Amino acid sequence: MPLSDVTVKIDLVKPSSLKGLGTPLILAKVDGHNTYKEYGSLEAIKADYAETTAAYKKAAAIFAQGDNAPSKVAIGTYGGGTTETPEEGATTQATFSIRNAFDEYFDKDWHFLILADATADERMEAAKAMEEKSYKFVVLQVTDREEVASYKGKDRTIVFYHPLNDEHPDAGLVGSVASHTVGSVTWKFKNIVGITPQDIKADELKKLHTEGAIAYVTKAGHNETSEG
Repeated sequence: MPLSDVTVKIDLVKPSSLKGLGTPLILAKVDGHNTYKEYGSLEAIKADYAETTAAYKKAAAIFAQGDNAPSKVAIGTYGGGTTETPEEGATTQATFSIRNAFDEYFDKDWHFLILADATADERMEAAKAMEEKSYKFVVLQVTDREEVASYKGKDRTIVFYHPLNDEHPDAGLVGSVASHTVGSVTWKFKNIVGITPQDIKADELKKLHTEGAIAYVTKAGHNETSEG
């Protein structure tokens, strides 16, 4: 029997989640401070964000995807004021905008951006910023049908049309798919835990796809993403 100094165990049933590439960043609007922090569980997040906050709900949708979910999420904040003192000596209050947050946190260890409290203007600003970088992705939940077309042609923006404000398919989709090895899975025909399929007619769904968006629908009795 040959000698052996090292025993190697390879688990093919449940490989570890990708680090970095599968990690989402949730941007949340918070008055008074601007921070970036990584969390490995909802319990850890609860210490900083109440269960009623959009940031917590987005994270909960990610972790709800079970074994497919990433091992951690990051939450960054914007909207807090920073004090500036001009030469005249007067003190002014400047806002740390979503663009400021994007630039400040871009080089951190994440790959998919999710917006927790953003307005339509802030969603567009994030989409433009991501397009300029030509790297990483922003995943947007859009509840207003008319807003969808405004993102057409933005290759780094994944638009998820879903009119239910109390559900978070953007976060759920990232939690369900993003941690898989690149090239091993598509984002089409994916079931998302906790998301209600929408009754969208075939011609309207085709129009959504033409505009570059996806939806969550029922096909042949299976709840799934319509494109990816």
